[in-house]
Amino acid sequence: MKYTLIFGITLAVTAHSTALAEEKSIIDYALEKGSIVTVMGTPYVAMWNEDGTYTADGLSTIYTGTWRRDGDAFCIHPTNEVETCSDYPAGQKPGDDFNTLSDV
Repeated sequence: MKYTLIFGITLAVTAHSTALAEEKSIIDYALEKGSIVTVMGTPYVAMWNEDGTYTADGLSTIYTGTWRRDGDAFCIHPTNEVETCSDYPAGQKPGDDFNTLSDV
């Protein structure tokens, strides 16, 4: 079964033209600052830790698991659930809303 995931990456980022020589992807921004992910109408505030773990708070419940990056895809493996991967569209910036499909 495929789920449509609606990602609203909401970040407070101050951009400086000389800050980075390399362009960041939306995955880079999400990993750095966290994200708000809406799944089937429910928003989750997610924080992605450097050790490959994450926490997401939705409906007053804390969810945990692991994450990994696979090229332009971002994969999450919730504790006691199946891993899902979604391609993130190129050219997205903090504050943009976009839709993507998971591979399950």
